[in-house]
Amino acid sequence: VLGGNSGGISEWTLQGNVLYVLMPGSGPSLFSAGTPPSLDAVDTTTHTPLFPAPVQLGFVGPAALLRYGPGTIGNALWIYDINLPLPLMQLDPATMSITATVGTTTGITDMELSPGGTEWLMLCNAGACGVPMLQAFYPPSLALTTITPLVAPIEILISLPNWTMRRGYTVYNN
Repeated sequence: VLGGNSGGISEWTLQGNVLYVLMPGSGPSLFSAGTPPSLDAVDTTTHTPLFPAPVQLGFVGPAALLRYGPGTIGNALWIYDINLPLPLMQLDPATMSITATVGTTTGITDMELSPGGTEWLMLCNAGACGVPMLQAFYPPSLALTTITPLVAPIEILISLPNWTMRRGYTVYNN
């Protein structure tokens, strides 16, 4: 049973025999100070949680884009929250503690691991981006690079693993 007051499960990722789940929390509103997002992890072999209760993160939600892949500490969890000055956070999957932050814009709508598995591709589609663009960073460095501007409106970013050719696709919605 996954619980807490951070809302229902919004995203999950399975890595090996561990299922990581994100309950997004909520942002502040006229009627509420907001709730922090929380994470839980379940061992899918024994069907037991790895923590006694969902781990609440130290900020107010809504968090999104739960991802798992390379970071400054090896493989890490990544979460995005547009309400923070440095909205992309790296978390240690063993402790769920924040270990680094990345100063992306507030317009990231998708984040995928590259086909080669060594870089993170981000679709910046709203907010401070101005125009849609594809951005990347290459762990262990967390410096953002703009790869190319895109034609609006772009819906999603799809990265297809391929050992002979690096390809990422965007879905144009018109």
